Amino acid sequence: MKKKIYITLFIVSLFINIYFLGKWLLIDQWYVANEEDETILGEMVVKAINSND
Repeated sequence: MKKKIYITLFIVSLFINIYFLGKWLLIDQWYVANEEDETILGEMVVKAINSND
């Protein structure tokens, strides 16, 4: 009986960890800009505003 409970808890824990790792890898990691990215984006915005096109 205890063995089934341990296996069930292990499987549930494994799925939860896979979910959060996948969410971090596929979604959260791509939307967080670091300081260098923000600087480059700021320069690109200024160039786009000042361009004649």
